[in-house]
Amino acid sequence: MSIDGRYPGLVTPLPAALGYHPFVDTRFIHPGRPHWVDDAGRFHSAWGLEHPTSIHAEFIAVPRGVELRAEPAQRTDPVVTASEPWEKLVWWPKVLHVDGRYRLWYEAVPPDHWDPAVGPALAWPNPVFGGLLCYAESDDGFAWTKPRLGIGAWQGSTATNISLGRETVGPMGLHGASVFVDAEAPPDARYKAFWYGNATREVVEAVRRERPAAVDPRSADSQHVRAMYAAMSPDGLRWTVQREPAVAFNSDTLQVAEWDALRRRYVWYGRGWSWGRRTIARAETDDFSRWPLPQDVLTAAPVGLEHTDLYTNGKTRYPGDPTTHLMFPTLYDRATDQTSIGMAASVDGVQWTWAPGNPVLPVGPSGSVDEGSMFVGTGLVELPGDRVGLPYGGYTYPHKFPANLADSGICWCTWTRGRLAGVHAAAEGEFWTPPLRLAGGGLQINCRVQPGGRLRVGIEDDGGNSLPGLDVSECRPLIGDRLDAPVVWNGGGQPPVDRAVVLRFSLRTASVYGFEVVERT
Repeated sequence: MSIDGRYPGLVTPLPAALGYHPFVDTRFIHPGRPHWVDDAGRFHSAWGLEHPTSIHAEFIAVPRGVELRAEPAQRTDPVVTASEPWEKLVWWPKVLHVDGRYRLWYEAVPPDHWDPAVGPALAWPNPVFGGLLCYAESDDGFAWTKPRLGIGAWQGSTATNISLGRETVGPMGLHGASVFVDAEAPPDARYKAFWYGNATREVVEAVRRERPAAVDPRSADSQHVRAMYAAMSPDGLRWTVQREPAVAFNSDTLQVAEWDALRRRYVWYGRGWSWGRRTIARAETDDFSRWPLPQDVLTAAPVGLEHTDLYTNGKTRYPGDPTTHLMFPTLYDRATDQTSIGMAASVDGVQWTWAPGNPVLPVGPSGSVDEGSMFVGTGLVELPGDRVGLPYGGYTYPHKFPANLADSGICWCTWTRGRLAGVHAAAEGEFWTPPLRLAGGGLQINCRVQPGGRLRVGIEDDGGNSLPGLDVSECRPLIGDRLDAPVVWNGGGQPPVDRAVVLRFSLRTASVYGFEVVERT
């Protein structure tokens, strides 16, 4: 990877840092290559000058007998519900695991949204922008408390868990807010929030005069006079709101913003529109208060291509691995008015590929809180019991059904730790990685091996030659269901840390989900 993180995968050997590396895409599966050789075993180039009389193909490091596919997620019952007087619906959760505590921000739609005696009198042209950013916390991710913060008010009382309320955001309103930690910012701006709200023509024209490239072309439409707004906080609870729009753009969904330490830029994932379909768009900037217009990075659904849109994007990263960018887009099926959750992966956050096996979670069974629709939040975190989880909001009715009739709840979709996707061999299978430079001399494997099967790992140089004592045949077979099985060779050797190496995986009725680079023992 280049020093600024912009060109991952371009130059080998590829860095494999200490920590876990999941198989969520093909980055660690080398496609192999064909060689044409004569009867003496001499290689002949496609543009060679010799004219061999006999020549045949040899295929080097081409995967065989294996398949990469996403693992289905498991759902939980709701862990947070609309339990307070200011909460009619709860949705769009954002979870952070900070200093051993789970912190949750979510948006509540208050009951006065649907009150004909109150709604029209709100200061917002559309009451949907009168949403409330609420806060909860937990020691285990399942039992949540809603602390009385003394910040945001409801009907004159600040004994609420409202972190960013109407009196703070003012007439811009709030819709689709999310929160992230900017670890490199000054203490008073360590937490940042980004959301969609109202604007006026005067506000949009002021942005156009100063930054003409930061105005959505649809802003000329009186129905889309909207903008994106930003705020900063020392603790994620008490916010200083930037009154001027960060960009005049229409992204009516849950925003995901983050600081990318590799690119040294802020990155935002929101909603785009293309030919009447919802897409996922992305922008980056070095000034959190000012953004360019985002550009589409994911436009086509992995299933139901003809009638499926991409709603919330669920952008996150695998815990502890800054190079594994993940999206869990909400797939909106216009043919049923229901949703499901998909999974896509990226090495740089710009170019995305869908994982085979989508969707990873359909709507829930009859009687569940998510039987009608579900919308992904963000924040993939480790949970107790060797699990990782992503929060989502579930609703008892389809998306466009009158929302005031629905029940809602925030749930987890979970996977066994490290097992978001895997490389599977139904019988005999084999694959190689590209050349890697391991940051440590120890190797552990997350795998599931069926009875009678086995998994072995070999270490080769980038020319396909086994390193002494580390041949795949000398690896002690891995068996059973193991999250962190150490790789051991009969001669006691360990992978080198000072040269390019290739990992060779040999499987029989086995699945491998990732590898972890550890310090030499």
